[in-house]
Amino acid sequence: MTAEQQHTISVRPIYRNAFKSFLTKGRGIFIALMLVVACSEIAAQSTTVTVTSTNNPFCSGSNLSFTATVNPSAATGTVQFFDGAISLGTATLSGGVATFSTSSLSAGSHPITAIYLGGGTYTGSTSAILNQTINTYPPIS
Repeated sequence: MTAEQQHTISVRPIYRNAFKSFLTKGRGIFIALMLVVACSEIAAQSTTVTVTSTNNPFCSGSNLSFTATVNPSAATGTVQFFDGAISLGTATLSGGVATFSTSSLSAGSHPITAIYLGGGTYTGSTSAILNQTINTYPPIS
């Protein structure tokens, strides 16, 4: 660091006295910076998640896949898929995408949501509702 560079250092209140002590006792800025870095918090990045299905409407009895896409795509962790308040299952993110398949949805309308649980420095988020329609197979004549 040169004399021309200016840096703002913020210290949490409980560490102010320790920080002040290092500076006033001449122990050097290096040690004081180590204290600040060790005690600083990394700001969490917000995320968004969307959910889609392979087919809508869909016929019951076959596997239906739901895909959750988390932005930013560097987010890590898991996504939980819900049918209303009922958990369908979880899937792990890879490149911002998590896929879950099920054949257990009955005929009717299902409010599907994907909840990214957060991970690392990324906050969790919830998708908008996907109204998934499941139809029964037509009767065979």
